[in-house]
Amino acid sequence: MNRRTLAFLICGTLAPPALAAAGTVNGVSVAPASAVAGTPVSVTVTGTNPCGAAHIHYGDGEAVTYAITGLPTAQTHAYNKPGAYTITATGMGNCDGQATTTVTITAPPAPPPPSPAAPRITSVEMVPRPGRVGDPVAITVNGTGSCSYEVHYGDGNAQEVTGSLPQQFKHTYGRADTFTVIVKPTPPCSGKFTEQLQVLDRDAGIPRIVRLLVAPAPVDAGQPVSIAVEGTGACGYTMDYGDGNSEPRSGELPQRLRHTYNAPGTYMLIATPDAPCTGAGRVRLVVRGSSAEAGVSAIEVTPNPVPANRPVNILIEGAGNCRVAIDFGDGNTQTVSGTLPRAVSHVYAAPRRYAIEAQAEAPCTGRTHAEVEVRRRRR
Repeated sequence: MNRRTLAFLICGTLAPPALAAAGTVNGVSVAPASAVAGTPVSVTVTGTNPCGAAHIHYGDGEAVTYAITGLPTAQTHAYNKPGAYTITATGMGNCDGQATTTVTITAPPAPPPPSPAAPRITSVEMVPRPGRVGDPVAITVNGTGSCSYEVHYGDGNAQEVTGSLPQQFKHTYGRADTFTVIVKPTPPCSGKFTEQLQVLDRDAGIPRIVRLLVAPAPVDAGQPVSIAVEGTGACGYTMDYGDGNSEPRSGELPQRLRHTYNAPGTYMLIATPDAPCTGAGRVRLVVRGSSAEAGVSAIEVTPNPVPANRPVNILIEGAGNCRVAIDFGDGNTQTVSGTLPRAVSHVYAAPRRYAIEAQAEAPCTGRTHAEVEVRRRRR
């Protein structure tokens, strides 16, 4: 082997291998170029091969490196918010190069407004019930929406009405009878109602409680009181004595009852009628301690509630000639002397609830309290 041949063999053996060619990302596109938020778009990366990976930054904070077998490659992406975004595609690994494009994302269209609810009549009210000949009866048609309907009063009269519900109108009956009142809506309004209305002669006797009277008033604890339930006709009612006791009663009015209160205080007596009896009766009774016992028994506040900066009347109830310390609950106090009951007035500046306390000084006895609600004065 000559020297030249040996040199050729050595050089050929030690020569480095040829480098493999690299691919290049040279383009990126998006379809559609404008889309609604939440709708996927297709991003296509193009270039030369070989290319084993492409990194796509979508411009909204999300970036992904995709392992691919070659270009072109297409990926999908959805944007959550409207805006203009720059998409950047970069070659990775055996692939280099970079390309950008933009996409415009718009907000989704506003949902259509809800269709209005169909108008509907929901109830019919008539006051007074029963009615009286010659006196108007107020008829209220309750419901929602704007409605056209017919009202048949049952006495041969009728009328057509159109307008937004609820509506109220009046009708006067000329004779005593039981009438069928029909409220009939016109589509698309719905809800038909049929009501029976009794109309009585003006001089027809309807049982009614007119008022309550109590004597003596005030009264000492342990002393019976006489209660007069005044009114007309045969009436069933519940008598609430205000001390936790009540009883059902019935019979021709007026009636006389007796009741004894064992503890001093202020009691509200209420007579509540049972249908068809009407009316009601209420009376307040102050029960004092025994005549030998002087002192305070209760506080009455009027008006209650009261507007701020308006005087409120405070009645210190009780018996005897006493000296009484009053705490108005707003940081102010007052002491009064004289025969009870005794009234004072006070003005509260700030709206809130105040606790009023009255305490008798020896030899008188008794300590009581009440609350007054002071409201913001209307302008």
